[in-house]
Amino acid sequence: LPSCAMMHATTVRTARACCPTATGASRRGAKRGGGATPKPPRRRRVPIDPPVIDVAGVDGDDADRRRRSAGAALESWMSMHDGFDSCGVEVRWLGAERGYGGVANATRTSSKTSTRMERMEAAVSSSRGVTAGDVLVRVPRAAMLTSEEARDCPDVGAACRSLSEWRALILKLLHERDVHLGLRAVSDAGGSRWGPWIDMLPEVEEMRDGYPLLWNKERRTAYLQGSPTLYMLDRLLEECAEDRDAIVRALGGQDTDDELAWPCLDDVLWAEAVITSRAFYLSTGEEAQVDEDGDGYEGDDGFEVGDDAKQYSFIEDLNAEDGTDGVDDPDDGDNGGDDDTFAAFGGAARDTDDDDPWENQSTFLALVPWADALNHDVDAGPEALLTYNPLTRVAEILATTTTARGGEVFDSYGPGKSRADLLINYGFVAVAATAGEDVADLPGDAFWAEAEEALLLAAAQGADEESAADPLSHREALRSLLGAVGMTPGDTTVRVTADGVGENAMEWCQLAVTTRSELAEAERFSLGDDPDAPGGGGDGDEEMEGSEEDAWAVITALMDGPGSTAMRQREERARRVLTQLCARTLRGYPEWAHGLQGEERGPATGAAAAGMVLSSEIRALNGALESLAALRK
Repeated sequence: LPSCAMMHATTVRTARACCPTATGASRRGAKRGGGATPKPPRRRRVPIDPPVIDVAGVDGDDADRRRRSAGAALESWMSMHDGFDSCGVEVRWLGAERGYGGVANATRTSSKTSTRMERMEAAVSSSRGVTAGDVLVRVPRAAMLTSEEARDCPDVGAACRSLSEWRALILKLLHERDVHLGLRAVSDAGGSRWGPWIDMLPEVEEMRDGYPLLWNKERRTAYLQGSPTLYMLDRLLEECAEDRDAIVRALGGQDTDDELAWPCLDDVLWAEAVITSRAFYLSTGEEAQVDEDGDGYEGDDGFEVGDDAKQYSFIEDLNAEDGTDGVDDPDDGDNGGDDDTFAAFGGAARDTDDDDPWENQSTFLALVPWADALNHDVDAGPEALLTYNPLTRVAEILATTTTARGGEVFDSYGPGKSRADLLINYGFVAVAATAGEDVADLPGDAFWAEAEEALLLAAAQGADEESAADPLSHREALRSLLGAVGMTPGDTTVRVTADGVGENAMEWCQLAVTTRSELAEAERFSLGDDPDAPGGGGDGDEEMEGSEEDAWAVITALMDGPGSTAMRQREERARRVLTQLCARTLRGYPEWAHGLQGEERGPATGAAAAGMVLSSEIRALNGALESLAALRK
């Protein structure tokens, strides 16, 4: 999976995909950093069993030779920064199919070793390659590109200070690229100080075939017809356009429809891809509040609480001290467990809230030259970390496996990523040797619409006499309730798997099928009969304007008493709606997608990668239908 031909990694924002897995933000990528999350251009090839690479024997044209020299130029530039240590690993051009990668180098030792004994130990280590747990590189904060540099920039700093961290970094990256290429004038003499790193980044045209955000509409539709991944991709494109408009306005432009205004949409898509695929969220060492990264507490049950959400009081063990809750919470760190490790994984959340761009002080988004050149090991576990020490202001990454001299070394974009995540955020699909389950992430908006159809049908058949006149009169109030805790349908995806549906995903579905009478009863129970209280004494139709605490009180009342008749009825409604949505989604896939079979470990890009996504989703949907049917028996 090359880091030049495609790049190292955004959402999410929601990975700009970021739509979370059962409620959250968007689906952008960028690599995870301490207590934060998540980041996609393409990486074409990551061998399942990494071979020993004789890079010196790689032949190529002039472009390949220039790329090979760029790796040496990068290390020369990095060596100018105090604290940098390549630790006997070199960034090298591995050919058009592989792009850049890190190679265990046995021909030299680190220049940073200070004593004769250290140099001897380094030489011994170099002769045997890299051992699991060895440090692969140390990168100082001074070499990184962040929103701090963006906001301090004399040329675009004023605009960046009015933008979110994500958008400020987009603008700064584009500015530095164009300065390096001589396309923009700068206030001080000289080019970009990140020039040697920028030389290693792929250009827009290099990414068009493999990176989904740069596919045209015809290709997106042809490759992903019927898939919820197409919906997610279209949402990301909308977010990219919003980012571009916000940047143009921050620069003083009034006409965002002017395609000639800088930056153009293709520029922004390129920058989004670089950040999504290469950037890390790193911890400052200050404890995060509730999910500062913006993609929520994501567990293995297909549910993720979004940006402003608390944990459900009725979900047991969400904050289990032993770290076995399967939920990514502030106390657990990114890897699960209460280890508070400041870890960076591939894939990072994004925040485009320009109203308070300085809010999150516990993490910072950083482009980390050299470290971003490492390719993804699909089988790597949570030990493949980039950790940042706020005291020394140095980040380092560890080897995940033992690698012979001359072999390629890898990092991880994060364990447990779905095929859709990999395709959208990184432009490739690969399946681990211990392949995870098939999944399909259904848009919350689609479930919401299916639920409203079910309510209309029930009213027409007389099943709900109380709501027969207007069965949807309470839906805006319910949407407002969910929005107060960061769980609107638009902020939510419901993950189904070949083994069924996670408990927490089903709980969100149950909330989404709440009837007017159920909502009114929950409001009376939780808020009382005081007509002046937010939602109190209502009939379920008024839009809630109360606090987040009031919203959680109503939600808890709705979900209390799992053995009650009302709960069982709502659970059965949710299953019926989800069954209908799964069946409808399956019918939307083209006939050829249902017949996809064969070896699927990849890695694959383009149409082949899209086919791997579709086949996995189809298996997940079929399995979910079987599971839902069994529960009704």
